[in-house]
Amino acid sequence: MSMTQVALLNRTEIPSKEKIQAHIQGMGYDFKFTDGNEALYGNHDLSCSINEHSTTFELYFEEAKDILKDWHWLSPPVTNPDTIVFFVWGADFAAAACIGLICIALIDLSKAHIYYLDDELAYTREMLVKDTPHYFYELEKQAPNYSDNDEEKSIDSFRKYTWWQKLLKWFR
Repeated sequence: MSMTQVALLNRTEIPSKEKIQAHIQGMGYDFKFTDGNEALYGNHDLSCSINEHSTTFELYFEEAKDILKDWHWLSPPVTNPDTIVFFVWGADFAAAACIGLICIALIDLSKAHIYYLDDELAYTREMLVKDTPHYFYELEKQAPNYSDNDEEKSIDSFRKYTWWQKLLKWFR
């Protein structure tokens, strides 16, 4: 199953990967682009790492004009974006964390509008910030030395989750 998140913004305002990386690191995350390309625009695959977890996901850049006409669920943005960036990934929590952090940087640096396409849901900066600890919690659970006792120790981080995330946790 693949998931898709999109950023609507103006192509001329897309920051360099160096600026995005510096912004995310300034937020306190150990984030690095690892694919060697300098520009974000035009990439089709993006490799990066977050807290020493490497990941790769797909990027697609499309003109917004025609696509926005077909998205009846989306109210027209106040700004007039000319580009849509599609972030596509699978069941990879490192990719989800990286995409969320990149989208935060795009909001901060480019005034991007972010949407989770699968649910036709708008994401605010605050929502993305709130979701990020959940991805790290799930990555921690995948570590080879993880045990049920570790879950009890990290109950404080669990309390930060939304009621929906808690509900999903109980059904796993």
